[in-house]
Amino acid sequence: MGVFENAKRIETRENFINSRARRKRYGATMLAEMEDYILSDRCVNDIERLERGDYFLDYPQYRLVPKNFQNKKRAVYLMKGEQGFLMKLIVHSMSGVEEHYSDRLFSFRSDRTGTDLLNEVRKKDMGNMYVLKTDVSNYVGSIVPEFVVPMIEEIYMPDDPAFFRFLEWFLTRGKVIDRNGDVIDHCPGGMGGIPIGNFLMNLYLHEMDDYYESRAAFYSRYSDDILICSYSYDEIKEFEKKFYEILDRLRLTTNKEKTGILMPGEAFDLLGMELANGSISISEHSMKKLKRKIRRYANKGLLNRNRGLMTADEAARDFIIRFNRFFFGVDGRGTLLAWAKWAFPVITDTRSLEELDHYIQDSLRYILYGSMKKRKESIPYEKLSELGYKTLVYYYHHPDRIAEIPREFEHSAFRRSKEAR
Repeated sequence: MGVFENAKRIETRENFINSRARRKRYGATMLAEMEDYILSDRCVNDIERLERGDYFLDYPQYRLVPKNFQNKKRAVYLMKGEQGFLMKLIVHSMSGVEEHYSDRLFSFRSDRTGTDLLNEVRKKDMGNMYVLKTDVSNYVGSIVPEFVVPMIEEIYMPDDPAFFRFLEWFLTRGKVIDRNGDVIDHCPGGMGGIPIGNFLMNLYLHEMDDYYESRAAFYSRYSDDILICSYSYDEIKEFEKKFYEILDRLRLTTNKEKTGILMPGEAFDLLGMELANGSISISEHSMKKLKRKIRRYANKGLLNRNRGLMTADEAARDFIIRFNRFFFGVDGRGTLLAWAKWAFPVITDTRSLEELDHYIQDSLRYILYGSMKKRKESIPYEKLSELGYKTLVYYYHHPDRIAEIPREFEHSAFRRSKEAR
């Protein structure tokens, strides 16, 4: 069955809506709009238009957004409204594509995750291997449409020519809509931000997957985060040479700070975790990102308190709720990308969690005390506990209690203030 045929099936469309509702990423209004369109005849008619070659989709919208709170920016591409819903449905309908991926690819799949990768690495004899740890610079933005189209053709021709022709058209238009609403010439690469981008990132380096899967002592790839291992230094140097040959051919470059050969037993980062001597903890880079997010929550809480929108206790509880929702998900089941859901099962050294806990506690005291001085002496841990706070380490050792974590905002003073405005 072709992708368009699959997308038209009511079972596929209902499954798509249910999957989006479970992820809790959309507000009630947007989810209702999505359901109204996806389950309607309008959606079926739009799919049939694409199927017969009537390519009516607008150019994607192009935005530059800050990257990791630095001066650097990354390109994001958007399709809004019903066209955005339609593209999400089409990607959801690409069943069977995973059978074309290497077993050593762990990104954007239904049958394996980053957690699986980290657990595999932990069990390997990494202490006796040379490791080529690599990271591709601006991977999704560097994908060359003219190179990836033949890769797509191998998958979808001749069995699904209508879908291949659509993808070829969609990827090679070379135009976007800028922030001012103008259509400009621009190559969007792998279209980061549009659902098809995950498929392109998985596919673009399939040659690398095929080469190292059967040759390296251990090989894995999560999008552009690549691990190539060997027991021989001479062999790892040959692997390095081949690695750069493939990248040069695909016009990709590496992040030199994150790429290089590591000696046996040397610690390295992978998917935001540091692996050292068989243990796994939060990496320094990830710790900085997490602390920046916590600091934003704390500043927002103090601002609400100073403006009189919340009392000090309410602002602190607001912080705790935000903290809970980020780390543990928005409901008792958690969400697909909830931090603790994938991090807790792989962390073996809790010292990094303890460091994060201390930072969170200091942030809470900052909200309550209103100053960065004398916080610990003025506000003991017992006060934080009374407000509903519990440490990450506590939930790490009591995962059965995660479902009980409060995640809802219940600040009457804040609501009254909003209603008054």
